[in-house]
Amino acid sequence: MSQPLASNCILWDGPRRADGYGRVHIDGKRPYAHRVAYCRAHSIPLSEIDGLVIRHRCDNPQCVNPDHLETGTHADNIADQVARDRNASRERHGHSKLTEQQVAEIRNADTSVRGRKSELARTYDVSCALITRILQGRIWKPIKAPIKDTSGQISAAGF
Repeated sequence: MSQPLASNCILWDGPRRADGYGRVHIDGKRPYAHRVAYCRAHSIPLSEIDGLVIRHRCDNPQCVNPDHLETGTHADNIADQVARDRNASRERHGHSKLTEQQVAEIRNADTSVRGRKSELARTYDVSCALITRILQGRIWKPIKAPIKDTSGQISAAGF
């Protein structure tokens, strides 16, 4: 993973997408401004970086400073997002119906009792399949910090 930079960004002041990435018009095409900046700084054609992403070490999509840009794979880019806590997951995901606290409560529930998963699903207004995937650790991967349960006690849920 690349190390993020503090500042010295050169901000693109031309047209931008809603997510902040600049666009340019070149030969009837509209490549991203940071891709063009990277290629010009390295004296290479855009076609040479086909299949690669140009990553912002500064985490600023508007930045076109070549010193802040580096090539990588899609997997590298996702790893940067995760390491820098910029990925939409858990409660920050727009479709999440549960909080980390609720997931901890689900994991702490005694599910050995027949019908308990169905009861949890009704309580939290989610499907039984979702409850099962949470309990199996297939989604909502283990929570890194202890969570207080509703009684104020610290729970080791998710560890």
